[in-house]
Formats: sequence, C-alpha cells, structure tokens
Amino acid sequence: MRLLFVFVFLLGLVSCGVNKKSLAKQPNCKDIEGINDCDSHQHKEKFKNYSGLIKCCKNGKVEMFVTIKDGKPDGLIRTWYENGQLEDESNYKDGKPDGLGRGWHENGQLRAEANFKDGERISKKCWDKDGNEIDCDF
Repeated sequence: MRLLFVFVFLLGLVSCGVNKKSLAKQPNCKDIEGINDCDSHQHKEKFKNYSGLIKCCKNGKVEMFVTIKDGKPDGLIRTWYENGQLEDESNYKDGKPDGLGRGWHENGQLRAEANFKDGERISKKCWDKDGNEIDCDF
C-alpha cells in the first residue's frame, strides 16, 4: 500500500510539471503589459533609456516581445508564427545573446538550438522539418 501511495504521489508530481511549450503559447495582446511598437528596432534612439517590455501585436495576438533594459535587449525574446506556433525564443544579457536560443519550424519541429556566452556562440545544432539533424547554415 505504501509503495502504491509513493507511486501515485510521484505520478502526480510529474503530471503537474510545467510543459515549456505551454508557457510559450502565443498570448493575447491585452494580456501582456508593455509598449506596443512593431518598429522598435527602427527607433533605437526612442528607446535608448527604456526598461521594460516591447511587444508587437497583430490581430489581437502578440507576434513578438522583447525585454529591454536601458535600451538594450536584456532577458527573454520570443516570436510567433501567424498560426500561433512559437518561432524563436532566446535570452539576452546587456544587448548580447546569452544562454540557450531555440527556433522551431512552423509545424512545431525544433529547427535550431544554439548556446551563447557573452554574445559568442559556443554550440549549435539544426534539424529539418521532419526532425532529421542537418548542417547549420548560420
């Protein structure tokens, strides 16, 4: 009986775990606080002292968001395809890529994965739409 209890308890812990893909679900624009500016990359001077979130919304959905600190990307950046599938997710620190960056094909298959440290890429892997590993062209 005790073994059954432990098994059920562990099963509950596993099933309550957070699925990273569910966290990456495309949010509604109204649910994300931040400045809505789809051309922020063209207005660097406008945001040079800004800290917060910049988002780009189309048809009520967030198409992209970037966390900014003192005018530079610093934190999570995510983009989505029009179909709602996560396209890219990466982390930045002081304006440079830092940590794991991932990209997905529109069908949800992982497209690329790269690790960065202080803006330098230290590893990369790529896959085709069917999940077969391929050479990276970046």
